[in-house]
Amino acid sequence: TDFLVGLLPLTKETTGIFNRGVFSKLRRNSEIASPVFINAGRGGSQVEADIISCLEDGTLGGVSLDVFETEPLPAESPLWGFENAVLTPHVAAVSDMGAFGRYVARQIDRHVSGQPLENVVDRSLGY
Repeated sequence: TDFLVGLLPLTKETTGIFNRGVFSKLRRNSEIASPVFINAGRGGSQVEADIISCLEDGTLGGVSLDVFETEPLPAESPLWGFENAVLTPHVAAVSDMGAFGRYVARQIDRHVSGQPLENVVDRSLGY
């Protein structure tokens, strides 16, 4: 059984990329094991109507979603009714303040010494 994990930035190329067409291509190892979709990237990369229908018809065996097309996830969303859906409110990242402080210090050192910074955003790509 396949597990598909979404951690993509939201760009015009990734908008709606996780949809029924993709889910239907995921592998099943048996009749009782259906694929699982996990998304902790961006809600706009998933098509929630497709997720709902794929959960209903068994194309997906389960989901774990930390991001949604509309945040917070509306109370009337059918996703709340699935026992095989784990839903969290955009809190998947664990913040380690010590690691963050070390990262900032390293970036400052790189800047002062004329080295390129790490993880620079390329705005032309959208991430």
